[in-house]
Amino acid sequence: MALNAAVAVPATAAATAEARWSNLKITVVDTNLRDGVEAGYSLSTASMLVSSSSLQPDFEYAGGEGFRADGVTWSESLHHTYSLPTASGGEISAEGGAGAGDIREVPGYVKAGISGEGTGGAVIWRYLTIDMKKNTRLDITLDVEVTLQRDGTQPGASLFAEAVLGNVPTAAPGRSLTATLGPEENFQSLSRTLSFSVGSGPGFSSTTFVTYARASVSAGVPPVPGVPEPSTYALLAGGLGLLGWRARGRRSTAS
Repeated sequence: MALNAAVAVPATAAATAEARWSNLKITVVDTNLRDGVEAGYSLSTASMLVSSSSLQPDFEYAGGEGFRADGVTWSESLHHTYSLPTASGGEISAEGGAGAGDIREVPGYVKAGISGEGTGGAVIWRYLTIDMKKNTRLDITLDVEVTLQRDGTQPGASLFAEAVLGNVPTAAPGRSLTATLGPEENFQSLSRTLSFSVGSGPGFSSTTFVTYARASVSAGVPPVPGVPEPSTYALLAGGLGLLGWRARGRRSTAS
């Protein structure tokens, strides 16, 4: 399922950083063939959100909107765009989005662009709660790509992009793909299939994991740090709170 290719950072951006994910795959492994229980799982809850991150100099944190879906179908496309003029007469832009459809297949992306001086970025999160039968192991993979580029008019820009697949809240033992563009480089593109495994053991189990991607650009100011901003952790905590509330509601209804 292809995301709308017409969506793009404004053409004024002299430097851009982008991160994408696609093709989430979950392989089921039965770790005890003699227990009489077939291994399996269900995706019981999903939520996704996208926001700008650290747009400066005068733009405070702007939270994105949260979207939720039951089962494995994402009901609508998600897209947000932010932009801000810079003091030097340029522009900082940030955008992110994801397609609609099977939650395991829809791609997601973030992109940040800059011309002039300033700092900006974007982040997109996707949470999935998996309910596993006992003695089940899930091998999970995700295709990711990061691309950094600039033209000759923005030689001092610092560019950063990252895509992550892992457990919450620490994204460990997840895997990540990260790229930073050095001062002598104008282009870098990397792609990889990330993978990790999670198991239920002898009992039924529920776990939440997250895929996220972020991109940031900086010029004429200190580089954007290679760690999430406090507001990013706030997004994570908020998403986990929503998942917990929904799970409690399901248990109360069942009883």
